[in-house]
Amino acid sequence: MCSVKPVKVPRSDARAALHGLAAAVLVAVLAGGCGRSDLDAAVKSGNLASVRAAIEAEGDIQAGDAHGITPLMAAARANRAEVAELLIDRGARVRATDRRGFTALHYAAQNGMNATIALLLDRGAAINAPAGAGRYSPLHLAVIDSRDETAVMLVERGADVAQKNAQGVTALDIAASRNEHKLAAALEDAEVRRAGNASTGQ
Repeated sequence: MCSVKPVKVPRSDARAALHGLAAAVLVAVLAGGCGRSDLDAAVKSGNLASVRAAIEAEGDIQAGDAHGITPLMAAARANRAEVAELLIDRGARVRATDRRGFTALHYAAQNGMNATIALLLDRGAAINAPAGAGRYSPLHLAVIDSRDETAVMLVERGADVAQKNAQGVTALDIAASRNEHKLAAALEDAEVRRAGNASTGQ
């Protein structure tokens, strides 16, 4: 029987209620028993030889578990960049979604996995893709989970600081509502730097 359970933010958390976080939280815990135990275990371990052997044995690397979490999403969440690269090279779809509409990039952004984020973006991940009932972008999730460095990185790579979720809230709004003025300023500075680089062709 599958032991993977969705992680939920307590509804008593006022900030979570304000921004609808409960609707945005990703399925988080990767465990065995969902039909891909060998590949899941190999991805979680980060052992490339084990991953290769599991791919050869199981074949379908696109298949999701009970929640639609693919091996690539699991690798992204665990910051297994080399494993993620191997999976992509073997055909894993970078823009595949789980049952809530979240991609590997959403998982990596929520957990601050910058090395994997860089890989996913280099391989075609959709940086502003909205997901879930809350229509959260990877940037929204990075800010919600206080992944400041990740949030700045996403903006520098093209994330839209003005993108609104289903409640009409931007990543900047979330930072401001928490009095995280330093983060809000860093996001705005990153946006300015990106615009400047674009204008000079860098």
